[in-house]
Amino acid sequence: MKFNFKKEVSVFWALVARHLKIFFKNKLTLLFALMVPAITVVIYMVFLRSLEMNMVAEFLAKYQGMPGYNSIISASTGLVDSWMFGGLLGVSCISVSLNSCYIIIRDRESGTNRDFISSPISKRTIIASYLAVNILITLLINLVMLFISLILLAAYGNFHLSFVNFLGVLFVMLVSVVSSSLLTIFVTTFIKTEGIFNSIIAIFSAAIGFLIGAYMPLKMLPTAASYICLFFPGTYSVSMFRTFFMEDQITNCFNVMVNSGVSSQEAEATINTIRKDFSYNVNFFGIELNFGWMLLALAVFMLISIILDLNFISGTTKVFDKGLKRKKK
Repeated sequence: MKFNFKKEVSVFWALVARHLKIFFKNKLTLLFALMVPAITVVIYMVFLRSLEMNMVAEFLAKYQGMPGYNSIISASTGLVDSWMFGGLLGVSCISVSLNSCYIIIRDRESGTNRDFISSPISKRTIIASYLAVNILITLLINLVMLFISLILLAAYGNFHLSFVNFLGVLFVMLVSVVSSSLLTIFVTTFIKTEGIFNSIIAIFSAAIGFLIGAYMPLKMLPTAASYICLFFPGTYSVSMFRTFFMEDQITNCFNVMVNSGVSSQEAEATINTIRKDFSYNVNFFGIELNFGWMLLALAVFMLISIILDLNFISGTTKVFDKGLKRKKK
């Protein structure tokens, strides 16, 4: 069959519109997709925030007698909030992307995908439409999550994010969303029914935050567990989010400490200690990775996911073909 580019593009957009309509029509699925990031924010505000603040307060106890102690604590609070919101965005990119795979599972269980495969449509166009919708939905919900995070930072009086770093956060979000979508679409090849899918989402949503170092620093985990975390792309997304989220907070915290009477050398040493203990950067088997290396690591994971997804296309075709043969018999 001759490939007609114009026809395939038209079919692609028609499928994208169809998938979006199905996703947003299912109010329960949409609610769950929105609830996952919302719940993580609530958990942080109610439980984790005070725990993280207490950890930082221990580092700063030596300044307790200084006149500017309260200002130092307030600035460090913004540092911790930005650290955590960077982690929550990393979790949200993955969990929302997995929820968005509902359309694939629904089509597989209902047999709609067999109709697609048997029609004169390129299989890559079908998969590309699923991927595009997954990226669009995940990106949209995470943009909402981002602005909620910024509003909370402003409400706490700790909004310090330059326009350049804001653009950096958006760039990391786009890369993380694409990476998550490529990976979660591959994961769905092993899920056949909505029941199994919902169970996996429940388990995965609870565990992923710990596996990528979003809720607590990786150094707090057992050594073996922290090494396992290095092979999850979300670990690098979280650290990249924090790179941009925390840069202005670190500058503000440093200035507040110096203005409060702390020497610049001591202030820098204290902040570096906090950065190290909170796993600001990913430590890859003893080597601390900067932003460029983390971006490269994420690109490698994306390349691997693309290869797996291409195999998914051929594997899915075989499954569909078998289903069609059984149906004919």
